[in-house]
Parts: sequence; structure tokens; C-alpha cells
Amino acid sequence: MNDEKRFAIIMAKLATAFERNGITKDRIAFYWEYLKHIPMAALEWSTEEIIHERKISCLPTIAEIEEKATMTGEDDLNRRALVAWRVANDMIVTGARSGDAVLDEAVHMSFGSWERFGECDPEQEGYDRTHFIKVYKDVARRQARMALLPPGEIRKQLEQNRRRLDDIKAEKES
Repeated sequence: MNDEKRFAIIMAKLATAFERNGITKDRIAFYWEYLKHIPMAALEWSTEEIIHERKISCLPTIAEIEEKATMTGEDDLNRRALVAWRVANDMIVTGARSGDAVLDEAVHMSFGSWERFGECDPEQEGYDRTHFIKVYKDVARRQARMALLPPGEIRKQLEQNRRRLDDIKAEKES
């Protein structure tokens, strides 16, 4: 089944849970246009979460679905790691490749390569998942700390570092 069909099923679930009058093909296409960049496993997982958590009886917005699927907060790191595990497994099955730097690095650090990830022993799945999740969280935290600063902030830090270096040199000379 291709991603558009899987997405239509996701939207049908959401419509069943939250829309009294169903959902049109145009509305599904509209949502698809804005959410197709998100891995299907993350969209499927986030849909289940929304259905279980949402108290408002209307279709969630594109922003709500995207926020749940991408989970950008530190509090959601465990969930993000679990979703990444599902996404990675889904990608092995479908033959797709990731554009997610955190996921790619976690797979490479955990298993050596995507190919070796796909060769995991099913009997070791629990251990492999636990190891992957730990590595994924470490990589995500490190990359969050290494996020690039805006150019103005970089310039300020360089100037501060130069002043500190000049102060250190002056102290050594005296």
C-alpha cells in the first residue's frame, strides 16, 4: 500500500472519531499536501495518540497533527525515540531512506549501517530496541545542544572570546 492510501486511512480514522459528516477527498488531499513530509509511521502513531487524547469533537488541524507527529519538546524524547524505532523499521520494510539526521546517526551508531539494522535477529528485538532508543536520545540531545546560533550571536561570542584571550595573555605577561 502506498503512502497516500495509508494517509487516507489515517484521515478516515480521524474523521470517524471527530467529524460527524465525514471527510471529503479534497480535504484529505489538502492535509496530505502539508503532512506528506512526515514519515508514515509517525503519522500513524500520532493519529492513535490524538484519538485517545483529544477532547474536542472536531478534526485536528494540520498543525496539531504535525506537532504530535514531530514532537519537538524534550519531554517527548522517549516518545520520539519510540516513533523513530517504528519509522526505522517501516523504512526497512518499504525500502525508503531517511532524511532525518538524528535517525540516520542513531541507526549508524547503534547498528553500523541501515543494512545491518535490517538484518537484526528477531529474537534480539527487545535488546536492539532498547539500545537504539538510548542511542537515539543521546544523539537527539547532542544535536539539540549543537544547534547553530544566529550570526549575530556567533559574532558576540567571538568578540567575548577574543577579549577573554587578550585578558589571559595580559595576565600571563604580568
